[in-house]
Amino acid sequence: MLLLEIPACVVSDEIEFTDKLNMPPRLESVSPPVDTVNTAMINSSKTFTIVLWDPDEEDATLYGGAYDGYVKVIEQLNSSQTRTLSFRCERIDYSDPDLSRYEGGVMVTLTCTARFELNASDMTSVIVQAEISDRGFLDQDELELPDGANPFRVNWTFEMFPEDIAATDEEVGK
Repeated sequence: MLLLEIPACVVSDEIEFTDKLNMPPRLESVSPPVDTVNTAMINSSKTFTIVLWDPDEEDATLYGGAYDGYVKVIEQLNSSQTRTLSFRCERIDYSDPDLSRYEGGVMVTLTCTARFELNASDMTSVIVQAEISDRGFLDQDELELPDGANPFRVNWTFEMFPEDIAATDEEVGK
């Protein structure tokens, strides 16, 4: 009698599928820099540029370019109250990453402008926070995120100067 060994495998009828994990983006560059104290005049505008690398190309294609972002200017009115002004990022560009540095993914550049319409009349500090979502926001007022979204935040500190300082400096230069 001859016995043969034949390799075999067991196939189950219970197939489990899992959704692809949404990977968070990584900060590539930001302007103005976040590692210094920035300055601006009260009632002036400032443009912020944030560049992210997202390993999930689908965030730029499958979801119809669903990236969305806001810049919030947070003013401390007193020890217990803050005032927040929100500005939606007006431009979002997608591009291919530098292939020598990354394998796949997509580069996302967000350009946002905030206006420093503050209650302060003298020098004060404010926090500026950019909040970005790779899957958009469900509620634009509360910045509520959909399931599976990866929020990304960037913070800046600004020393604000009153407008009359600029006028005084101009008069001195005459």
